[in-house]
Amino acid sequence: MKSPFYIFDFDDTLVDSGSRVIIRRKSGKEIPVTSREYRDYESNLREPGDTLDFSEFDVYPPDASIIKPTWSKMESALKKYGSDRVIVLTARENPVPVQKFLSDYGVSPMPKIEAVGSSDPRAKYLKALEYVEALSADVVYVWEDSPNNIVAIEKLKSDKVDVVSHLVNEGLILSYVKNLIKEIVRL
Repeated sequence: MKSPFYIFDFDDTLVDSGSRVIIRRKSGKEIPVTSREYRDYESNLREPGDTLDFSEFDVYPPDASIIKPTWSKMESALKKYGSDRVIVLTARENPVPVQKFLSDYGVSPMPKIEAVGSSDPRAKYLKALEYVEALSADVVYVWEDSPNNIVAIEKLKSDKVDVVSHLVNEGLILSYVKNLIKEIVRL
C-alpha cells in the first residue's frame, strides 16, 4: 500500500493572498510586487542598494480569495489521510496568519503549517525531506506555483520515492482578472 504525503504551497497556490513584497530603491522609491513578480527579482528587478520588505506576508492575507481547485484537493487529502500526511509549506516566516486563515475558512482537520521563512527553494526541499523521511512516504504530491520550488522538491525522487507535481497558475489568472476589473472601474 502506498504511503502518500501531500504538500500545498499557500500564496498563489491555495489562495490569491494579495500580499506584496515592497522593493525599496536606494533613491527612496517603493515598488510593490506580487510574489509571482518577485520570482524575477534577482534576474530582472534587482538594483544595487535595494532593501526588501516582506511584512505583508507576516500578517493575515489582505483581500485573499481561495483558489478553488487546489483548495478542494487539500480538503480531500485531509479528509482521506488526516493532518499527519498533509502540510502547507510556505515561504512565509510566520505560520500564524496562514493557520488563522485556514481556520476561518473551516479547514478541518488542520494541516501542519510549515513556514520556512525563505524564498530559497532549497528551504522547502529540506523541510519536505524531513517529512518524507519521518513518514516513510513513498509518493509525494506537490501543489506549488513556483517552478523553482517544484524543481527543488522533485529532487526527492528516487527508486523509493515518487514525486507527482502540479504547477498551479490559476492565481496568475485571478490576479490578471482582478487587475483588469480595477482598471475598468477606474475608467
